[in-house]
Amino acid sequence: MPGGKPFLEFFKANVDDQLESYDELPEAEKYGNNGTFVKFHQRIWEAQNPGKQFDRRRMFGQSTGNEEESDEDIEMVAVQENIRCPLSGQVMTEPYTSRVCNHSYSPAIIEYINQCSGDRRDAECPFPGCNHIVSLDNLAKNKPLARKIAKIQATMSSTQGNEDYSIDDDEE
Repeated sequence: MPGGKPFLEFFKANVDDQLESYDELPEAEKYGNNGTFVKFHQRIWEAQNPGKQFDRRRMFGQSTGNEEESDEDIEMVAVQENIRCPLSGQVMTEPYTSRVCNHSYSPAIIEYINQCSGDRRDAECPFPGCNHIVSLDNLAKNKPLARKIAKIQATMSSTQGNEDYSIDDDEE
C-alpha cells in the first residue's frame, strides 16, 4: 500500500477525496452526460412545452446562445376554442362541456350518447383525436362559453362576412 496505510484506510480516504471532488463539480458536469437524467428532463420539457425544441443547456440555466428566447418563459399565448359543435357543425348556442376531456358540444351530444350507448349512457368523444369516454353524467352546461359565443356572434353580425368561428380564451 502507498505510504504504508492499511488498505481500508487508503480506500476510505480515496473515496472521500473522490466524493469531495465530485461535490465541487457544476451540476451540468455531474448530470449533463447521464442519458437517463437527460431523457427524463427532456420528457418533462416536451410535456410542458409542446412543439418547442428541447435544449439540454436549459437544464442547468446555461445560455442557449439566443438571448431573445429568454422572454419565452413569460410569453402569453392565447388558447383558441372552437365554437362549432364537432357533431352538428353548427355554431353552439347552448354548449355542454365534458368534465373528462374539456371538449364542448351542442345539445346534439345528448342524442349522440343515447344513440351510441343504449343503456350505458356513454360514448367515445366525437372530437377528432380524442379517445375519452363522454357520459351524460360528466357533461355540464358551459355558460361562460355560451356568453363568449353570443359576444362573438354579435361582433360577427356587425362585421358580416367574417367566417372565423374560433375565439381566443382571453376574450371575455
